[in-house]
Amino acid sequence: MEERSELGRVVIDPLSDGLEQAAVRWLAWCRDYRGRSPETIRSYTQTMDDLVAWLGGVDVSAVSSADVEAFIHRPRKRVVQAAPATVNRDLAAIRSFFQWAVAHRVVDRSPAEVVHGPAQRKRQPRPIPDDVWLAWWRSDMPDGLRTAVGLGFFGGLRRAEIVGLGRDQIQDRRIVNFVRKGGGEHTLPLQDMVEVLADKLPRVAVDVDAFWRSLEVCRRPVRPRLLGWRCMDPQEVNRRLNNYAKTRKLPRFTPHQLRHSAASNLVRASVPLHLVSALMNHSNIGITMGYVASGGEQLAEWKRGLTP
Repeated sequence: MEERSELGRVVIDPLSDGLEQAAVRWLAWCRDYRGRSPETIRSYTQTMDDLVAWLGGVDVSAVSSADVEAFIHRPRKRVVQAAPATVNRDLAAIRSFFQWAVAHRVVDRSPAEVVHGPAQRKRQPRPIPDDVWLAWWRSDMPDGLRTAVGLGFFGGLRRAEIVGLGRDQIQDRRIVNFVRKGGGEHTLPLQDMVEVLADKLPRVAVDVDAFWRSLEVCRRPVRPRLLGWRCMDPQEVNRRLNNYAKTRKLPRFTPHQLRHSAASNLVRASVPLHLVSALMNHSNIGITMGYVASGGEQLAEWKRGLTP
């Protein structure tokens, strides 16, 4: 009996102990039992697809630590040496795969445990400067783009979370039952977050009604996705931001900087750090603490009475 792998192009024997077949089983387990988010599954799939192509049709038990180390440090399509974050992302996926393989008795040991990725410098958050944000928000953005930008700036959503939202997941100005990074269903009190910023940081939370109007426009058509863009790839957010910046001659920023702005603004508004951490879906509060250091103006704002 043969079947086509979810990872790609090769027809395989499902009774074999091949690396590709084991990877397919692991991905299904991550999706169905661990509840990993679609973005995480896409990332895992890409890494394992590349690993299968790199090693060929080997058995899982034949993969060595040297194989894993050579793979994570391989030349990439556009660069000879990948960024440390990219290398460590691949290594994390492979470690997770082999941990599953050991637990399910596919292999006796994990060759990835003794492999170490490069040192990775902790980067400070890069929120969008207030003047750049105001130039964008006061321009006549299309409703879809304004909704996407607002969800990032006010709600702190990642780009995959933005493009993956269904129109029925916006209820009473809350985002309900949506999958965030790491999996699991979440609810985000979007209106409360917007109101906090409008009250405590009125100079950046300007014309919030424009955001609600664009959000309602996007919810009206009968379609499953909120934005209604043909391409639901997270990279589509980057493309639309870049195209709009180019045509309107506006300063550029990345979609993730919108999320950095959301977290920084909540900290600037004196929202307790444990709440900011929960709203931003941070894995630990240490990440949230980085936004305290990046705020810079918090003491001056407190003195001016902008925050309690």
